[in-house]
Amino acid sequence: MAASTDHRAIGGRSRSPAIAAAAGFVAVLAGVLGAVQAMPTRYAATSVVSFVPRPESPASADTVQLVGEKYVVLAGAPATLQAAQQVAGTAVQQLGDATAVELGAGTGNVSITVTLADRDRAVAAANAVAAALVRASAGDRLVSGEQTSPAVPETVRLLPARMLLRAAGLLAAVLAAALAWTAARGRVLRRAGAPEPADMSGATLVIR
Repeated sequence: MAASTDHRAIGGRSRSPAIAAAAGFVAVLAGVLGAVQAMPTRYAATSVVSFVPRPESPASADTVQLVGEKYVVLAGAPATLQAAQQVAGTAVQQLGDATAVELGAGTGNVSITVTLADRDRAVAAANAVAAALVRASAGDRLVSGEQTSPAVPETVRLLPARMLLRAAGLLAAVLAAALAWTAARGRVLRRAGAPEPADMSGATLVIR
């Protein structure tokens, strides 16, 4: 009878690491999924304007890069944002905060990305900024600009990337479960009086 009681006690202790691991997994996963679901949805629309040297211009590729930097600055200028505001129906300050402009390395391609809570407004704003840059390049003696990739609803990116965040949350939950199991297992072994593995890192083997 004593042996049977000991066996049940050991069995109950052996299940506690699994319970701790399950609790840790569920707690972390539920927290991450809840936080991801609560994040507001935003839409990132991107339009690209390509600048090339004019046929009669001696501008080189390096010159196009330098001139492209000017248009990157122009994309965020108040006059440009005001023109886009009329199309997108978004305040200039909000539009300025929502607009990111990047010049491609070694190219004359200027990417304008507008991220807003409304998809159609994000698309309209990105295209409006791109159109403003094309109009400004009409009087440029060195380069000409063309909107080579307009923003369209089908290519808008949905933010945040919930699938990626959920996958990261799953990995975090697995790690939390492993840590919880390890900690609970250590407590079980200590209660059972099991000797801890000896530290052999400083041992020296002597052959006689």
